[in-house]
Amino acid sequence: MCPLYAALPPNIQHKAFTTTPPGFRKIILATNIAETSVTVPGVRFVIDCGLQKRRKFNAQLGIETLQIHPISKSSAAQRAGRAGREAPGKCYRLYPQATYATLSDNTTPEIRECDLTSMVLALKIQGHDDILNFPFLDRPKRESVIRSLELLYLLGALGKDGKPTKLGEQMNVLPLTPEMGKVLLSSTTGESPCVAEVIDIIACMSASSASSNAIFLTPDAGKREETAENRKHFASAYGDHITLLQAFREYLSILKGAVHGEGAKDWCRRWGINRRIMKQVLVRLELQTSPNYQEIQKQLISYCQRNNISVVPAERPDKDAILKAFLSGYIMNTAVLQMDGSYRACFSHHVCPYI
Repeated sequence: MCPLYAALPPNIQHKAFTTTPPGFRKIILATNIAETSVTVPGVRFVIDCGLQKRRKFNAQLGIETLQIHPISKSSAAQRAGRAGREAPGKCYRLYPQATYATLSDNTTPEIRECDLTSMVLALKIQGHDDILNFPFLDRPKRESVIRSLELLYLLGALGKDGKPTKLGEQMNVLPLTPEMGKVLLSSTTGESPCVAEVIDIIACMSASSASSNAIFLTPDAGKREETAENRKHFASAYGDHITLLQAFREYLSILKGAVHGEGAKDWCRRWGINRRIMKQVLVRLELQTSPNYQEIQKQLISYCQRNNISVVPAERPDKDAILKAFLSGYIMNTAVLQMDGSYRACFSHHVCPYI
């Protein structure tokens, strides 16, 4: 059986595309990546469960979650089309005809389910003041637009007159979300600037859209306890952001002493680190200069250099300063501990028992 999903290391992805020896049958367990993005040769049968995982933004909570939803009829047709592209094939749907009839004709446009903050800021910069009545091809949800405007006011990207501020213009230039942009800009001020550390953390978080801990491989069912023990090697009482920083900084130290990356490869395997993601994060060492790697760090460092902002890593990072910088950008995600042990969000007032 071969898994196939976007965050999988290339060497494991390659197994799904290798020729199957005579007398054997290859089973590929894939996400939506196999629906339209890639074509796997030799597929004869497709088993369609009728479900998909989609990122959906909750405007009330201000968070994006990965949820399971029924697919659309157009997606069902795409999945069926994967079978028999090179020879006769079949598609088996694990749901009755009555369920198929209830599916929507087309997939919901992404603009109705994603965070609109970056788009709203860009429209404001372009001089569009009435965002609620902007002629979108697919109109987004009203509550999502209002939430984006509120957040931009809170971050200081918009002034009391609704016009973009100088800070908002700076945030719009950065290849980041407004929240992340505020984090980076906040890291340049204060008694303990922590620009280099924040850039490293942002690069780790942005290297994959799967999760903030994407540099760590998802463990197999039988190795979860072992993986949990390995992650304690990097764990910090200050939270996931410092954990990412410590893992990345150790990877840098291993790389500098490695020969052609062999030491780094063994290190990643030992600690359950996704080496492909680490390569995408790393762009400012001469060991990794391929244009195929993600250039988030390079863009952010270039921005800082143009604005005379020092990007020198500290020998002992000020962890409090780093967390304060992230707090400035994600103030709407704060919550207060209640007497019963749960947390109540400061802005939405929703109870969050499992933070």
